[in-house]
Amino acid sequence: MSTSEAKVVEMNPNDNQGSIKATITGGMKVGDERIPTALLEILVYGEEDNRKEIDAMIDKIQEQMDSHKRGKYARILWYVDKGEKNVDEKKQWLTENAKCKYYIFAPDNRKVKSNWIQNILTKIKKLEDSFISLKSSKVFIKNYSAKKKEAKNEDNSEKH
Repeated sequence: MSTSEAKVVEMNPNDNQGSIKATITGGMKVGDERIPTALLEILVYGEEDNRKEIDAMIDKIQEQMDSHKRGKYARILWYVDKGEKNVDEKKQWLTENAKCKYYIFAPDNRKVKSNWIQNILTKIKKLEDSFISLKSSKVFIKNYSAKKKEAKNEDNSEKH
């Protein structure tokens, strides 16, 4: 696999501790605060039985990231095991361990179009530009995630 330094994180499913092999900056673990936040993380999951297809897809994604320095905006995070976790648990692990502003799950069919990363980053740029435009027009976006967190904390405090 042709993975470039500073772009790929892999979970080692053979370790009962769930330890992570990271090549983000050479030896960091997922959850390490020193890992820089990426604009976009591509989340890949699967089972060892499909490892060849997964590796081929990751290689295609990596090639797209390497061209035109898109790799400085995007990173791949994957979780591959022998079936110990179901799909929802793998997705949950990936979203909890992704350190990014935006994330997308790689296609389930393992087919990636030749301009997939470029299209995603273009859409993110348009979204970011629209936020800037709204803000400059004095239109502000309410932070619903903070309210949800407050409500959850209130629910938890009522239970105790």
